[in-house]
Amino acid sequence: MEKLKRILAILAIISLVFCALLTLVLALLTNFGVGDFTNAWRASAWSMIILPVLFYVMIWICKLLKKQ
Repeated sequence: MEKLKRILAILAIISLVFCALLTLVLALLTNFGVGDFTNAWRASAWSMIILPVLFYVMIWICKLLKKQ
């Protein structure tokens, strides 16, 4: 169970870094007039909120299963 928790934590960190970089790139591309990435930027910004909550719930479920 400890190995699973570590893998989930690493996955969370990697995905959050990716989302942060993607949000930055999409915001810069939209501001510099390369294209209209407004919807993609919004989706990336929402994923910055939803993914940590999702990973927290996954780790919380792992803790609950470990007690049983």
